[in-house]
Amino acid sequence: MTASTTKSTAERRARSVSSPPTSTSEAASDAAAVRAFAPQQSADRFPIAVQRLLELAVCVPGGGLAPQALLQALDAAPLAQRDVMQLSGGERQRVALAQCAAQGAPLMLLDEPVAFQDPAHQMQVARWLATLGDR
Repeated sequence: MTASTTKSTAERRARSVSSPPTSTSEAASDAAAVRAFAPQQSADRFPIAVQRLLELAVCVPGGGLAPQALLQALDAAPLAQRDVMQLSGGERQRVALAQCAAQGAPLMLLDEPVAFQDPAHQMQVARWLATLGDR
């Protein structure tokens, strides 16, 4: 993370605490810089490739992990070019976790992060989450 990225992130967090946002989009941007949320079940409204979804998830530049590294860590790299609306429940949940981590927020709120996962992927997600605590 660069000094300018760290400074802009710190400024955004300080601004969100010290003064109210001037617009709804600014409020959403401030909130997204502080926390990320992965619901129990994602509701996709339009088709988009997994890779592009993760690129759009970045809210704090340099704050999150690289999308390809996240997909690799969550056994979702082969899904990068697939449409999110074509994924199984377990695949979509792993993509949602990657999306949450790509956002770059320091706080991740996860609602049943292993929902729809087979036992092997439940263990993989658990190990991945444990490594996030080391960052």
